[in-house]
Amino acid sequence: MPRVFNIQEHFMVRPVCDKHGFVLPKLHRQWSKGGFATLAGILMVGAIGAATATLVLFFGSDFSRSVLSAQQSYEAKALARACADTALLAIHNNISYTGSDSLTLGQGTCEYVITVTGPTSRLIQSSGTVGEVTRNIEISISRLMPTISISSWQDVDEF
Repeated sequence: MPRVFNIQEHFMVRPVCDKHGFVLPKLHRQWSKGGFATLAGILMVGAIGAATATLVLFFGSDFSRSVLSAQQSYEAKALARACADTALLAIHNNISYTGSDSLTLGQGTCEYVITVTGPTSRLIQSSGTVGEVTRNIEISISRLMPTISISSWQDVDEF
């Protein structure tokens, strides 16, 4: 005789029976604690794994931002040096030159200002900016002739 498909057998929770096949009342059922301990262990391991993954992503993105900031700082300093060299070249070409100029190089910009501080002395203030990072250089020139004599070249926070 063909077997009839029983939906309870395949999709419903099976009742707890004794060894003879009789359904046990709820009071006589004995539950195994092993399944609960396994489930609790799996949930704890999953929670620890999720916390670890979150921390790795958080610190990884923070590290990435600090690397980007360091790279932008390095590039900004290189731009400030480039403008300082351009200012020195402008003084070399014309001893009486004073004024300012700006350049755009790569991903950033730089600008310099040359001011007269004495008959044969000048002050160059140069700054380079990449993104939100700005680096400043201040150069003091003590003599213009026969050669340019730099008395001070230093990185400064502000002018």
